[in-house]
Amino acid sequence: MSMMKDVLKKKGPSSGAFFIPSTPPPPVNMREPLDLERYSPMPWNEYFEQKHQVQTNETDSFCVYSVGDVANAPNLVVLLHGGGHSALTWSLCANHLKGEGVAAVAIDLRAHGSTHTIDEIDWSKERLARDVVDVLRHLSSSIFSRDFESLGVILVGHSMGG
Repeated sequence: MSMMKDVLKKKGPSSGAFFIPSTPPPPVNMREPLDLERYSPMPWNEYFEQKHQVQTNETDSFCVYSVGDVANAPNLVVLLHGGGHSALTWSLCANHLKGEGVAAVAIDLRAHGSTHTIDEIDWSKERLARDVVDVLRHLSSSIFSRDFESLGVILVGHSMGG
C-alpha cells in the first residue's frame, strides 16, 4: 500500500500532482438494489406529460416519454439519447417543445433507462433503427390517431441516438 501512495504522490505524466483524499469513500453495499430514481437526472413528470411502456414483442418493452398532442399532431419530434444516458436527457428540450406546442416523444433505447429487452448487447445502427421503427409503429396503433406511414417524423439524436 505504501508503494501505491508513493506512486500517487508523484506528479502525473502530463501535469499537476495526484490528489489523495484524506478519508476513504463510504463503503458500498452491493447487496442492496440500486435506487435508479435517486440517480435520475430529474423527475420525468416535471418535463414530460406522459410515460408509456411500449411492448414491441414478447420480450422487449421500451419506455417512452411524451409531450404535446401526440395523438393528433401532424408531425412528431422523436428524441434519441446518446450511449450511457436515457430519454430523460431530453427533459429540458421536451419542456421547451411542449411550451411551443410541439408533440414529441423521447425513447429509452435498448439497454438504457427503463427499457427492458432480451438482447441488451446489440447496439448496432440496424438494431437501434429497427427498435425506433417498432416503437413508433406500436405507438401508432395504440396512441396515434393515424397510420404509421402517414406520420411525419422529425428525428433528433445525440451520439448513439444520432
